[in-house]
Amino acid sequence: MAGRYDTMKYCDFVRDPLAMDSKLAKTLGFKELITPKSVAIISEPARVGQGNQKIILEGKGHYLMKNLSDPRVIAIIISDLEIDRNMIEYARHNDKILIINAAQITTTSENYRSRAISRARELVRNALHYKIKIALCTTAKDPSEILSLQQMLEIAKLLGASEEDAKKMCSNMADAI
Repeated sequence: MAGRYDTMKYCDFVRDPLAMDSKLAKTLGFKELITPKSVAIISEPARVGQGNQKIILEGKGHYLMKNLSDPRVIAIIISDLEIDRNMIEYARHNDKILIINAAQITTTSENYRSRAISRARELVRNALHYKIKIALCTTAKDPSEILSLQQMLEIAKLLGASEEDAKKMCSNMADAI
């Protein structure tokens, strides 16, 4: 599988530092699994602070808008998969990546899954329309939640991405890191 996709660097972002296993990453078709050791996920405005570590913001609304201009911020995870056009424009203007959390689709109850897919489809459609970078990541809390590259590509296509856009969605984080 890895040979088919070796012209691009693919990675996934996982929350569990113990999942950082290069052998597991390669088995799943990724160049690497990015963990909070290399990129910080921040969900509280007061924690952004100073320093030079790359940051992924997680949350919604005013908090995200307030911190998007920080050059250390490389991406945002929209926790409820809803984003308005102002946020999309602001993220595009500041060259940030919108992360779609695949775990919200794969690890939720049936009742919530259809709503999450619908919201994620709308997010992908708007991001592609406004030409903003999007990434699909599992943000897995343990190694058992990590999906393979092929599974991630299929989820991206389920959300309305073309084959080419799906590959970009799985490589945008690698390019940013």
